[in-house]
Amino acid sequence: MGKDTGKKKIFGGMANPFGAVEKKESLEKGKRVQSIEISKIKAPKVHDRKDYSKEAIEELSRNIASTGELLQPIVLRELKNGELERLIGFRRIEAVKLLNWQEIPAIVLQDISDEHAILIMLSENLQRENLNIYDETIAILQYLAVSFGETEDEVKKHLWKLRNSASTEGNEEAELLERINQVTLKLGNITSGTLINRLSMLSFREEVLEALKKGEISYVAAKELHKLKDSDEVISLIASLIEGSISYKELKVLVSEKRKKILPTPKKGAVEVVSDADGTTFKMNKKLTNPQIKRIEHLLSEF
Repeated sequence: MGKDTGKKKIFGGMANPFGAVEKKESLEKGKRVQSIEISKIKAPKVHDRKDYSKEAIEELSRNIASTGELLQPIVLRELKNGELERLIGFRRIEAVKLLNWQEIPAIVLQDISDEHAILIMLSENLQRENLNIYDETIAILQYLAVSFGETEDEVKKHLWKLRNSASTEGNEEAELLERINQVTLKLGNITSGTLINRLSMLSFREEVLEALKKGEISYVAAKELHKLKDSDEVISLIASLIEGSISYKELKVLVSEKRKKILPTPKKGAVEVVSDADGTTFKMNKKLTNPQIKRIEHLLSEF
C-alpha cells in the first residue's frame, strides 16, 4: 500500500472527465428517435441557459418551417421519477414552439447521473459556433469544476496560483497544469495558457462584459476599456466602437494617453522615470526576484 503523504489531491474528482460525453455518444447510437410532448420536457435542474438570442431562435424557426422537419433530434434523459429532462436542444425546442408544435423528435437516455448530465450539457455548449469568448471561458471553468469535483471558485484559485507562480517546476504546479491540459487539449477550444490569461476578464465591469457577450466589441477592446476607471467614459467609448466611429487602434492610443495623465510616480531609488521624444519609460535601479519578474510579465500581458 502506498504511503499517504497527507497532501491534498488537486482536482480529485472523476478519473475520466470525458467519460460522460463518450457515454452519451455511445448511448445515442442505435437509440430510437421518439416524438415527445414538449409540455412534458423539464428544464435542467442545474446549468440551464439564461442568455440566448431571440433573433437566432426566430431564424432557426424559419429554417425549420421551410423544411417542415427537424433535422437533428434533441437529447433528453429520463429521471428516476420518470420525468424527462432536457440535455441538448434548448434552441430547437424554443424554435418549434414558435411554430406551435406540440411534439418534438427526441432521443431519451437512461441512467445518466447529475454529474454526467452537466458534463454533457457543457460539452455541447462548447461546440456552439456562435459562442462568445466570455461564455466559452465560463463554460470551460464549469467543465473543469464538474470534471474534477471542485467548485468554480476553487478552480479559479488554482488558475490564479499558476498565473502568479514563478515556474511550474514544482510537483504540485506541474500536476495542476497537467490536469488542466488534459481538459483543454480534449476540448480543443483553448490552451491552458490562454485560459489562465483570460482570468482578468472575469473582473471586467458589467457594461464591458455585456458588450463582449453580445459580440459588440472584441476581447482586445474590452481589455483596453477595463483599464479606464470612469464608467461614463467607458459607456461612451463602447457606443463609439459599436458605431464604428473609432477603431481598436484609436481606442488603444486614447486609453494610453488617458492613463499617462494618472500614472503614479514610483518611489525614488527602485525605479527611475525617463521621458524622451519616444514617450515615458521606466528604468529599474534594483534587481528583481524571479517571482517579481513573473508578476510584472503577467501585469504587462494585460496591456
